[in-house]
Parts: sequence; C-alpha cells; structure tokens
Amino acid sequence: MSETLLIASLLKSPQATGCDVSKFNIKWSLDKLISSGLAEAIDFIIIRCGYAGSLGSNVVDPLFFEFFEQALTVRASINPDIQIGTYWYPTVHVEWEKQRDFLLGKILEVCGGELDFTAFDIEKAYNIINGQFAVATGRFMKYIRQDYPWRKHLVYTNKYIYQELKTLTNQFDEYPYWHAQYPYNDWLHFTTTFMAYMDRLFELRNTAPALPSSKGPNDWEIWQIGANTGVGDNLGFERTHLDICISRRTHGEFIKWVHEDNLDSQLPPPPPPDFQIPEAVYNELISIGHSAESISETLRSL
Repeated sequence: MSETLLIASLLKSPQATGCDVSKFNIKWSLDKLISSGLAEAIDFIIIRCGYAGSLGSNVVDPLFFEFFEQALTVRASINPDIQIGTYWYPTVHVEWEKQRDFLLGKILEVCGGELDFTAFDIEKAYNIINGQFAVATGRFMKYIRQDYPWRKHLVYTNKYIYQELKTLTNQFDEYPYWHAQYPYNDWLHFTTTFMAYMDRLFELRNTAPALPSSKGPNDWEIWQIGANTGVGDNLGFERTHLDICISRRTHGEFIKWVHEDNLDSQLPPPPPPDFQIPEAVYNELISIGHSAESISETLRSL
C-alpha cells in the first residue's frame, strides 16, 4: 500500500481524526493539501495560539493567525465540517490575570465565533507542576470558560501529569480530557521505516488508551496517538512531522458534542497573584494534610 493510501486509511477511520499544529510545522500549503485528496479526511485541527513565556511575557504563536485563516479557508471552500480549535500553554512565569487578559484580548475576542473549542496544554517543560500552579491555573481556566460558556474547553496532558495534578486539586476533572500517549516522539528514531511506524499507529488506535487511574474507560474526548509523525507533507505542511489525534466519537458525534451547550459553574474567585509563601513552607503544609485550595484561600484572606 502506498504512503498516501495508508495515511488515508488512518485519517478516514470511523473515529473523528485531526491534528494539532504550531509554528514548528513551518508552513501550510492548501494547494498541496487539495492535491493530496486528503482534505476532507481531516475532521478537526487544533492550532496553538500561544504560551506564557519563561521570560515573563505572553507570546502569540507566530503562525497562529496564518494557520487559523487557512483553516477558515478549508472550512469555506473544501471541508465545511472541519472543526477548528486552539490551545494555550499556561506556565508559572506570567501572572494568571495577565494570561487571562492576553488570551481573551489577543486571541479569543479577535477570532470571534469561528473557533469551535479551546484547550489548555499542561506540561512540565519550562514549568513547575505544584499546588500553587494547579489551583491558580484551574481558576484561570474557569475564567476563560465563564467568558465563553458556549464553547468546549479541554485539558491536554499525559497520564502521569494528570495523576500528579489530581493529588493537588480536583479542578481539572471539570474539563473534557485530551490525552497524550504515543509510540515515541520521533518516528525516525522509533523505527527505520515509515510503514512500520504507521502500523504501530493503527495498532495503537485499535486499543484503549492508558488513561489516568482516576478516569473511566470513556473519560476522554481526544487522544494524541502520534506525536511528530511523518505525515505532515502529505497534508500540505512543510515539516514532515505532524501530531495526529483521534476522538472517541465518530465525526458526526464529535461535531454534535463540540456544539452542545456547555453548562458552566459560577464565576470563580479572581486568579491569585504570585504566592508570597516559601516553597518549603507550602510543601510542609501539604505534607501535614492541608489542601492546595485551603492554603490558597487562607493566603487570599490575609
């Protein structure tokens, strides 16, 4: 089977299938996408809008608006059912209120109703996963959800980080789960042949994801099954590596789920500023049984 047919088989599965992209994908040629014959096989695309930088400032992904406009072109002229999402990478390096204002003012308010869903990318790179981060990020996410209650908002992370967050707070349980689990970061290092890697993706897709211990078998919505796969150029991207994601739902079910009413909780307390408490003291309070939420509220009342 040719590479194109193999990729088509992967994308045209009963489950909704898509990809997530950022500046690392370099460029997207819609002409190449159209000529590939695979444009209608992409059910959704999730574009990184930006991140809270390690130098203390918020950063827009330099290709977000370009990729977003191209995704709108795909929706208007090629694949009217494609769902368009975006994700933000929160970190400890920028105050939570500034991240919220930046995400709302620079991204969500600009893109209007054209974005179908939003995700929050929780990772350890350039970050510190602790109780302070968990509570403050949870409140930041609630603010975004409160401002856009009609839109789905997801949490993206892997099994181990989610289980670590779970020991600190239950706030992340309120969000649909986008699960990261894939064979290896780079297919060129995983195997000597592209075909063998694709076989591994087919095998993985037909199994159940290894979810966090607190989640049931259906407690996920999107699964990133292939990171840095070699299919990017087949879909018009300049960089061969591309992250492939699947939904647990069919294409029609996925669209319906994305646009269901999103019941929201009450507006949470304002996101806290940086905590003025030594890390050693904070860890000691956690070790003797205080929750991250109770520490946060005590500090807020001072």
